Amino acid sequence: MLAKAWRTRDLSSYSLGQLLLSNLGNAVYSLYVFSLPPGPVWALHAFYVVSTATMLVWFLRYGMRTSTHRSADRMDILPDAARPPVLLASLASDRQEA
Repeated sequence: MLAKAWRTRDLSSYSLGQLLLSNLGNAVYSLYVFSLPPGPVWALHAFYVVSTATMLVWFLRYGMRTSTHRSADRMDILPDAARPPVLLASLASDRQEA
């Protein structure tokens, strides 16, 4: 998950709400985990906290930008009759340049 998000910078399949709730849940659960004696559960939970926080930061940084590009890419599978006129004009110009 982290490697693909870092490599592609494409976080459009994640939702802001899910990432926020995951981080909130981790913060609350951290109160319990870090009250336990140090052990492997600390390492596992610390990794999970860092990874979900990283995904949230990357989503805020890259997620909004790539989600608009992906919606235009998905329009390429529509038949010409269903495409907006602006998209048709830009596709026609791209085809002439190629």
